Amino acid sequence: MHYCIRILTKEFPTDKVIERILMPYYWDNIPEEEDRDKDFVFPAFTWDWWQVGGRYNGALKLKYNWNTDEDKYRWMFYEKTPRAGRLFRSRLLEDILEMSKYSYHSEEEYFLSMGGRDDYLYVDGAYVDDLINFEEECDACFGFIDLDGKAYVRSYWNGEHFIDNENFDNQVREICKDRKGCYVVVVDVHD
Repeated sequence: MHYCIRILTKEFPTDKVIERILMPYYWDNIPEEEDRDKDFVFPAFTWDWWQVGGRYNGALKLKYNWNTDEDKYRWMFYEKTPRAGRLFRSRLLEDILEMSKYSYHSEEEYFLSMGGRDDYLYVDGAYVDDLINFEEECDACFGFIDLDGKAYVRSYWNGEHFIDNENFDNQVREICKDRKGCYVVVVDVHD
């Protein structure tokens, strides 16, 4: 099955950073049943494959205003080095740019189709302070990993059956409340 996981990071969420954060939840790290001691506790969730965005892509709205000469994004300019994968994550743009690296295509060509006419871009990860809908989107997922690496999920496996976490929405809203100065990325995990 596929699950939407939101991950908070202190550093830009490259694939390498995401992999490191997800590693404690990797299915192959769980000992075989005969090797588990009596106090073994399953992780909050497990995965055997993941990708940025995936089935849940474009859920975050990054502020986009091409009428200002903002130093960080430089929306007014055609950039030689793409912003996607460097300043924000967008599976769509990163894939398009990878497939077209032998012909000239710029990410700016796609901004209007990604919501730019409404002063935002649909993205898969970005700096929280630059998102329009961060707090309202926090609990719109199956799981959430906080800056300390702790995962919160809607339901978890205890080795016998799934147990619902009735406090999930409140836990995640509390984490997201007034959260600034970090990144968030949407990840599609498969177990």
